[in-house]
Amino acid sequence: MFRKTFAYLCVILIVVSVITFNNKEAYSQTTTVSTGVPFLLIGPNSRFGGMGETGTAIADDATAMHWNPAGLAYQKKYTEINFTHSPWLAGLNIGDLFYDYIAGRKFIKSINGTIGASITYLNIGEVIVTDEFGNSQPDRNYKAYEMALGVGYATQLGKDWAGGVTGTFIYSRLSPNDFTVANEKGTGTGISAALGLSTLFKPISGSKIFANRFTFGLNLSNMGPNISYVDADQADPLPQNLRLGIGYEVLNSQFNSLVITADFTKLLVNRTNTIPADTVLGTPGNSRFS
Repeated sequence: MFRKTFAYLCVILIVVSVITFNNKEAYSQTTTVSTGVPFLLIGPNSRFGGMGETGTAIADDATAMHWNPAGLAYQKKYTEINFTHSPWLAGLNIGDLFYDYIAGRKFIKSINGTIGASITYLNIGEVIVTDEFGNSQPDRNYKAYEMALGVGYATQLGKDWAGGVTGTFIYSRLSPNDFTVANEKGTGTGISAALGLSTLFKPISGSKIFANRFTFGLNLSNMGPNISYVDADQADPLPQNLRLGIGYEVLNSQFNSLVITADFTKLLVNRTNTIPADTVLGTPGNSRFS
């Protein structure tokens, strides 16, 4: 019953993906849309980073938690832990600005699936506080950071089809609780949660052109409520994202392999301005999200 329901959810994901990518009224890629906690979109793993962040159709290691959790279903051997550390904006020589990502996975036979977990941490560093005249106030300096804890489950829905689901807890500390800007005061900390749904298709039979060569993946991530630092009217949407990936194995021999892969991504955020044209953009409380 569970696997049947899971399969239905994956079919719904495919239908939603097709509608979204063909929706002419959806925001175009040339439209700049800001969201909260954008660190969730940072791609871990230097391997997929070097491939142009095209991991959706491959997802064959623990970082599938980010690229396509459904890929965990095919990882049944051993237990794996993957760690990434990267100085963020290294060219600025800011030592306390860095990104960490750790992911692990383990196949559990009794539940006929693979469990995955990940921790994402972005250290924003020390924030220097000044007064309205530009004078430093070292006693008010603080450290800002963001983190997310994710867990996932993936199982094969058939010999050549798998589905995955994830849940993520998000914590973002951008300022201390007593921090005040103008006449506004908030906690400076945002908390939210998100769900993800994914699927991966790897045909093992049929035409020799496609069997054990072609892969197709979909990942809909970061579906959850807006995150707020001051009040609900100024909340920011999560970076809900849809990834579609295709891959094709051209060569696989004892010493060489060649895979051609491509990813297509779309940020599913509709941020609509409700302020008059003669009003300065970015004024707090004058935007709505849907």
